[in-house]
Amino acid sequence: MVWVCLADEPHFPLPEFPMCDDERYTKVFLDREDWRCSAPRRTENYCDLSHLAFVHGGTLGAIGDQDPPPGGVAATAGSAHGPRQALAPI
Repeated sequence: MVWVCLADEPHFPLPEFPMCDDERYTKVFLDREDWRCSAPRRTENYCDLSHLAFVHGGTLGAIGDQDPPPGGVAATAGSAHGPRQALAPI
């Protein structure tokens, strides 16, 4: 994760991530991938789980199951929590 401030003075402090040192959390490190697209397009791809069935059928989704995986994100004071496993094994 990279945080950038192009102003002389930052508008907000760097966020704290105490869960990074908490053994109750699972940390997942992914290889970097370069995509030839805009940041909003890439964000949409990660957030739009309904596309898995018809774009990634046979790998991440199943063509006969167009419903997005159960879960969602619940926001609490200072954090957001999502399902630990969003995709069922195929």
